[in-house]
Amino acid sequence: MLRANLKRDSIDTAKNIREEIREGSSLPLEAFEDDSLQSKDAIDRWNNMSSEEKADYEKKLVRKLDLRIIPWLTLLYLISFLDRTNIGNAKIQGVESQT
Repeated sequence: MLRANLKRDSIDTAKNIREEIREGSSLPLEAFEDDSLQSKDAIDRWNNMSSEEKADYEKKLVRKLDLRIIPWLTLLYLISFLDRTNIGNAKIQGVESQT
């Protein structure tokens, strides 16, 4: 009984979210119905590519991912390094943790 209520609530919530998206969007309603055709088109396009085109596409994709991910990882690494350095300096100076 409880599972049925939870399932019904989750379905109702999903429907409400879809309705809110549709109301706030300037896209036509058809854009939200079933995007399986778009994925089928993409799969068909991928299957019809030659191996050279696939290699070129993969190279572009990896480059794009690298340009988006590497700067953030570099920043996080720098912050991590600075934090470890500051903890070491604080310990040398005799600052103890307050916990």
